[in-house]
Amino acid sequence: MDIKEYKKGDEIGILDLFESVFNKKMSLEYWEWRFIKNPIHKNPMITLMWDDDKIVGHYAISPNKMQINDKTYLAALSMTTMTHPKYSGRGIFTKLATSLYKKEFERSELSLVWGFPNNNSHRGFIKNLKWKNACVIPTLTLDVPSFKYIESNKIDSFREVKSISLDNVKVHDKCVQNYDIKLNKDLNYFNWRYTENPESQYIILEMQDSAFVVAKLYETNSTHEIDILEWSIPIDFNFTKEALNAILQCFAEKFTITKINLWLPLNDKRHLDFEKLGFTNSAPLTYLGYSILNNNIGTKLSSDSWYFQMGDSDVY
Repeated sequence: MDIKEYKKGDEIGILDLFESVFNKKMSLEYWEWRFIKNPIHKNPMITLMWDDDKIVGHYAISPNKMQINDKTYLAALSMTTMTHPKYSGRGIFTKLATSLYKKEFERSELSLVWGFPNNNSHRGFIKNLKWKNACVIPTLTLDVPSFKYIESNKIDSFREVKSISLDNVKVHDKCVQNYDIKLNKDLNYFNWRYTENPESQYIILEMQDSAFVVAKLYETNSTHEIDILEWSIPIDFNFTKEALNAILQCFAEKFTITKINLWLPLNDKRHLDFEKLGFTNSAPLTYLGYSILNNNIGTKLSSDSWYFQMGDSDVY
């Protein structure tokens, strides 16, 4: 078996492997959006394990910019890990990841790989790739039937928009300014992530002062829930409640909403407002981990200083 980096045309075999491993299809359009049209770095960061003319292993990372202690580094989100069922137990994932990290550190000055390992992969990342745990992220969840609505003349100040603007980005940057570790989410990133995604449909709600939220509706067990992917609302209890009312108003006419979910660091001052409104920590719990490739960063990152949102993960 041989490790090779991705070349144009391999995506057909990659999609076949995905179907073999996960028993579902990934569209070519989605694959190209995530790995070819990424605005941060145009060269796909993918390694493949070949057995003759067959792809039997795959590991990919998705480049992004990470700000750490006022310096910006090329980082990458750990993405699709796949080994053909007939080749499991041979250490293919560890070999692919080790090769990819070394190659991209030398070629692209990749400084950090980070991500959200699931229960199946977490042990392998920590034990075999020497990743470090940052934290476990609980899901902040509101039981919608218990949420007390308010009558407000400010509800009309929220409007649905089709894309993120520079003014929205400025509000986002202000909301995260006290965090030492965060994704650099510029205009290109936001619109690539949310408006150009070929499969997921997101709702962007904007206030008159350019504060905004990005939300997504999904169905589970015949009910509907709302995930908030980006919460770029400054610290203000009334605005927080009004924003939640606006989100529910977008969906309530067509769907019965049972829950609203989001991620927010525990030490974020806005966390207390969500608690006051009835949000509680719940499942699913999500691992956040990382591997430092650039010694200039240091050896450990503080989870207390790391800003994360649901939209940072490719799952949502």
